[in-house]
Amino acid sequence: GVIRLDLLPLDGKASDELLDSLMGDDVTLLSIKKRILAQAEGNALFLEELVQALAETKSLEGAPGKFRVSKPAGRIEIPQTIHSVLAARIDLLDGMPKSLLQTSAVIGPDISVALLSGMLGVSPARLAGDLKTLEAADFLRKVTTVAPEYSFKHELTREVAYGTMLLGLRRSLHAKAVEIIESRFSDRIDEHIDRLADHAFLAELWEKAVPYQLRSCRRAVRRGANQIAVGIFERGLETLSHWPASAARTKAEIDF
Repeated sequence: GVIRLDLLPLDGKASDELLDSLMGDDVTLLSIKKRILAQAEGNALFLEELVQALAETKSLEGAPGKFRVSKPAGRIEIPQTIHSVLAARIDLLDGMPKSLLQTSAVIGPDISVALLSGMLGVSPARLAGDLKTLEAADFLRKVTTVAPEYSFKHELTREVAYGTMLLGLRRSLHAKAVEIIESRFSDRIDEHIDRLADHAFLAELWEKAVPYQLRSCRRAVRRGANQIAVGIFERGLETLSHWPASAARTKAEIDF
């Protein structure tokens, strides 16, 4: 299961130390550091993202840990919220890196490169450079597994990337994910059943979603994940509300 750690905001000393390690100690940084610290209020992710954003918009020059201000500090705009800084950084991406990040956001917190390449219609080898770009920008990180896998460095990044997409595009990408998993992993469908249930529901493939949701729900019950099972059950009933009245619908409601 997922282990959630709620981190308290950093105190003043820890914030200073983190910012010094990210930016360096050049004298030109003093006033911009004060503004960053005031804005981030001890949120470590916000501190990191603000520094990345300032580097990407050329307000800072040099390398991480050795930056200096490249224009008058008073003219440097600092985004107001962690959401706005992430959205602005995602907006700076263009072409394939942006498509890659948004498709990854649809796939989920853990990203299979095989699934990603199928959804984008590009070979894994051709994705390697753009994945490195997203890794260098601190959006994704490589996860050590048998197959090449990635995950979002922060779940909030995934939420913001997902939120930047039009609803129709999101739906079509979820449908594409169902299609790719069914065709590429047909011999291992059980391993992907939870994802199939999620993707089919979010693609609004109401007929297709129910059998996957039932299997996913039973799987959760078997492993004692009762809260997850209840969530899938409620989603299943919502899916069935889109079915016309029929014997098949009544049977599925009884099954749930």
